[in-house]
Amino acid sequence: MSDRPDPDSPERLSRRTRALDPVTARRKGQRRSPQPTWYVGDRIQIPLAPSELKGDRALTWLQEAAADHDLEVEIEAESTADQQLLARARLPRETVAELRQVFGTSVRLRYRPEASGELPDSWNLIDHLGSRLCPHDDCSPRIALDHMVVPSPTVGGQPYVQPFPYTQSHPYTQSHPYTQSHPYTQSHPYTQSHPYTQSHPYTQSHPYTQSHPVAGAPEYGMLGAGGRQPVMWTGPRPRRELRGSAKDLFVTDDGTRRPVVAVLDTGVGAHPWFDDDEAGDVVVRDPQLLGEPLSVLVEPEFDYERPDVGGVSIAPLAGPLDPVAGHGTFIAGLIHQQCADAVILAPALYGGSGVVAERDLLRTLRRLLLWHVLGLHGRRGYAPVDVLVLSLGYYHEDPDDQEFDEPLSAVLRALRRYGVVVVTSSGNDAQTRPSYPAAFAPRIDRRASPPVPQRGVVLALREPPVLTVGAENPDGTVALFSNDGPWVTCTRPGASVVSTMPTSIDGAIAPSRWVTPVWGDRPRATIDPEGFQSGFAIWSGTSFAAPVLAGEIAARLQASGPPPEVKLTEGASKSRCIWLWKAITLVSGLRPTDEGGPA
Repeated sequence: MSDRPDPDSPERLSRRTRALDPVTARRKGQRRSPQPTWYVGDRIQIPLAPSELKGDRALTWLQEAAADHDLEVEIEAESTADQQLLARARLPRETVAELRQVFGTSVRLRYRPEASGELPDSWNLIDHLGSRLCPHDDCSPRIALDHMVVPSPTVGGQPYVQPFPYTQSHPYTQSHPYTQSHPYTQSHPYTQSHPYTQSHPYTQSHPYTQSHPVAGAPEYGMLGAGGRQPVMWTGPRPRRELRGSAKDLFVTDDGTRRPVVAVLDTGVGAHPWFDDDEAGDVVVRDPQLLGEPLSVLVEPEFDYERPDVGGVSIAPLAGPLDPVAGHGTFIAGLIHQQCADAVILAPALYGGSGVVAERDLLRTLRRLLLWHVLGLHGRRGYAPVDVLVLSLGYYHEDPDDQEFDEPLSAVLRALRRYGVVVVTSSGNDAQTRPSYPAAFAPRIDRRASPPVPQRGVVLALREPPVLTVGAENPDGTVALFSNDGPWVTCTRPGASVVSTMPTSIDGAIAPSRWVTPVWGDRPRATIDPEGFQSGFAIWSGTSFAAPVLAGEIAARLQASGPPPEVKLTEGASKSRCIWLWKAITLVSGLRPTDEGGPA
């Protein structure tokens, strides 16, 4: 997090966001209509580093195209700052050169001083260039929109919660599916004449055995059917075997390394499972990178705005809870249940609105890559990342273009080649339209046992695949909301699952009854639907299926023994990727088809 002014605060970002409408979108020549997406209108992503771009004719072409629209191109300061951070890492020259290939550039479009107009539209500029800065050959990099990214990507993007508190549709979605009346806003069955003057109320049909008021996928948003709600946990906490040393959280006193799982989400709030003075902390909440926060999210001014503390940033005076309040804490609890000894690296990526610009996702991923490489080099205070969880995404405007989103695909490929397993959620839209990064996963046939790649798909040993996870119901069936397609690797529990919530979160929605105590010292009440003082909740979404698989992989890696020593002078580590592949095969059935892999 940073003290600098934030150009991408939710309020400012909403004013700079455009929707790409296939009907009205400008397109060049015979190009087909794009698919709908949301993006920052005045920003473009370029995979080249600023130092390389300035000396490349591609920038000239981009400036010329912008001039045709009365625009100027400005390299954003954040891109240069990230390059300077890489230079300060004091890594071998060869490693720095490799990492620079994924430290790309974001540029801002502004009107010339003598020109004016509505918000610049980066789509018009990209279409003007025909997607390539060089129209005749492959001599220049791809340019890309700065997409809006949301948790568990749907054109709704939100995990399943109670009805969205705002009557307008979510700015980066279609109309939110849960704007129908809540089942508990109907008259309560016991508001009729006193139940004891009639036959006993519990001999009549229970009011919730009637047909559910909302059919299909929206059911998962309702209390009692998978929607976010508090519950009690009466069992023991997950048992830990490895205790971090006082000197190094990532290593025990006898030198055993703990698995490391990175979660880019809302951060992780206070919970007894994660803060254990005796056994050592489970979560690294604000990891530092070369003296700076790894996260690029600006620290909220007030604690109530933090989704891992107060959870009411959108409507603090009236509530209710933000749609993703507690999201990262819930994910961390699912990982901890599968692998209690894992260290969870949890830099905050977005706030309670559940929206982040792709630029900031890219910056955080690049910083995580640098953090990981420093860990591979044995730099003190760092550790290699074994698994990365991305329960988020967006829909791309042109998914059939094989080079559609080079900035994001390049940094994920680099993470994988340096030995990180990337696990993503499939999305909650109940559709087959690929969302990204989920659809970077290889196309496979899950009907085969074990699953096999489709014809022409190569699973490289040196490049572990993206693993995309759909959600299962408690009975093992696939959740109706779960996106699906050949790019989904497997399914895991993701509907009505129980996990951790920040104990500090208590929204505005109150119990329906609150009675003065008669015999004890505590009041009597019905369940508070937004009070999570118990520290546990039920929730649904593919956001929560992904960390279940990630925790399984971490547990397998721990059981398989220490990771191999990495020699970065040879580039990406083949021995480390072999170590990761063994765990991938055990949990998913996938096996590498190319022992050599990319050079």
